[in-house]
Amino acid sequence: MLADLVLEPELGRDVDLVVAAIEQAVRDALREVKPKAAVRALCLYPGQEDLFPAAVFVGLESDRRKAFATSTSEGVFATIWNPETFTGGDWPVDVGPHGDALEDAGARVARGLRDAGTSDPVRWVLCRVARDLGSEGWPWPVTDDFVVYLLDDQFGEDLTENLRFSASSHALEILTTKGLLAPFGPSDLTAVVTELMDDDLTMFTATFECDVRRGEELWESGPIGVSLEEALGWAREHCGKIRLSVASEEHTAGSEAIPGLPLWNDERPVEPRPVPSRS
Repeated sequence: MLADLVLEPELGRDVDLVVAAIEQAVRDALREVKPKAAVRALCLYPGQEDLFPAAVFVGLESDRRKAFATSTSEGVFATIWNPETFTGGDWPVDVGPHGDALEDAGARVARGLRDAGTSDPVRWVLCRVARDLGSEGWPWPVTDDFVVYLLDDQFGEDLTENLRFSASSHALEILTTKGLLAPFGPSDLTAVVTELMDDDLTMFTATFECDVRRGEELWESGPIGVSLEEALGWAREHCGKIRLSVASEEHTAGSEAIPGLPLWNDERPVEPRPVPSRS
């Protein structure tokens, strides 16, 4: 989607003209912005069809620290890259009008890029604008992982691709190390199914409790005191990875194996039984 294209010379000149004009429009829009803290991101908010962004949002390092403090772990990615959480500058900073000549050039570029093989010329152009703007100096302090990027409001893989495309190699390394470029996904979740003991801790009851976790953090609570069949049914509806504890034995019981654990045999019966005595 964002790969370089082989362009006819005339189209290439139009692309260069439009990209340079958009970059200057963004600089002009931000000329009077005086952030109160270090800037860690500029977000280009796309228009509908026009190649020019509708607005620019200024993200501060203080915004990100607040997101870390107040967001659940699964919501951090969407929160830190969501421009609605940004507080730098006037919110948002509108990109000014650009005139009929540039609109005509933009329309030619959009048509030409579609013919050259990209289905989303707005994204193709604005990601290159973001990459250029991210590599130049700004009149205010920026963080080491400062990045200019194009918003994708689904907050999924396309946004990650946009960020990776436009970030400098230095910023990309830092953001990757911090784990800030990967949206939360189902592979981060594990269902945990655990056999219960009686109140006296003398019997394994052949009943189970289950929940879903992300790492050690509880993500979703499941049923308690149910049969193994019901517990595994619930877990398999929620996760690919399942860690099953039957007494002191641990097994993998989902469609995605957990390395190091033996596969559970669904045909194996589990009945109430005494807890082995310790000698």
